[in-house]
Amino acid sequence: MRTLITGASGFSGSHLAEYLAANSPDELYGCGLAGQMPADLNAAVNYECIDLCDAGAVGAYIARIRPAAIYHLAGQAAVHASWGDPWAWFQGNVQSQVNILEAARRLQPHPRIVVVTSGQVYGSVASGRPLTDEDRELRPDTPYGTSKAAQDWLARQAFEHYGLPVIRLRPFNHIGPRQTGDFVATSFARQLVRIAAGQQPPRLLVGNLTMQQDFTDVRDMARAYHLAWQHCAPGEAYNIASGNRYPVQQLLDELLRQTGLQVEVEVDPALYRPNPGTELLPDTRKFLELTGWLPAYNLTQTLDSLLQYERHQLQSVALSATK
Repeated sequence: MRTLITGASGFSGSHLAEYLAANSPDELYGCGLAGQMPADLNAAVNYECIDLCDAGAVGAYIARIRPAAIYHLAGQAAVHASWGDPWAWFQGNVQSQVNILEAARRLQPHPRIVVVTSGQVYGSVASGRPLTDEDRELRPDTPYGTSKAAQDWLARQAFEHYGLPVIRLRPFNHIGPRQTGDFVATSFARQLVRIAAGQQPPRLLVGNLTMQQDFTDVRDMARAYHLAWQHCAPGEAYNIASGNRYPVQQLLDELLRQTGLQVEVEVDPALYRPNPGTELLPDTRKFLELTGWLPAYNLTQTLDSLLQYERHQLQSVALSATK
């Protein structure tokens, strides 16, 4: 069976490709904006550079490879940065998905599609009902969240109007190796690795350390995506989260413990996000009952893997500079 991962050169996509290469007999295809095969992408993936905002290119690509499975992970990911260029987030998230769905519905038989949106579709204020299940009204409060809600609605419409077997996933925060420095865990780890290497003064810039969030290891999330494709019902939406909430301070404390560094912690106003009031708690029972999924990695393991990856990246840059 041919399986396509969009956004294969990205954070979640590269981990999903790694998981499928090790646990599935599928012939793997991947696309992304990287002009050549990314170093972090599993060699089993047949990779191509495709602009998903180009409807013609997407249509020709899907028609040529004829996937039976599509995991649509491509798009713009940083929540706060979406305020700076909302249209770019709509193009990256909404236009790309329209092109994928339109190309997929021209295939017979239709491919089974997993569309990955976000827990951000619900917004951040609970309005008196903190435990959030899939029937809650979507009330996104950022351009990113709005673009993800549009993806969610478009996926539902594709199922209802065209009969496309589309499964909608709403993952909450996931962290781990290969995530960009726009995200809190990577930002902390990257700064600490640079401090340990003498490339940054022992001063760590942080945002709001009191905010609490559910964090899932990206490798657990990749496994969840595959289970969703196998077991979840087309047309339905599913929350995915670890069920473990941590204050951001705990991430920092664990990274400091693992590195053994003594640093000055400084709040950077540009990084500070106010607490949203009553925070949403994801209700994941629907997904768990269907799949039996449970996280395999704890926070200590996730942050250890992240530190190892950031150290390796820094060493690779240093080696390249000496050649």
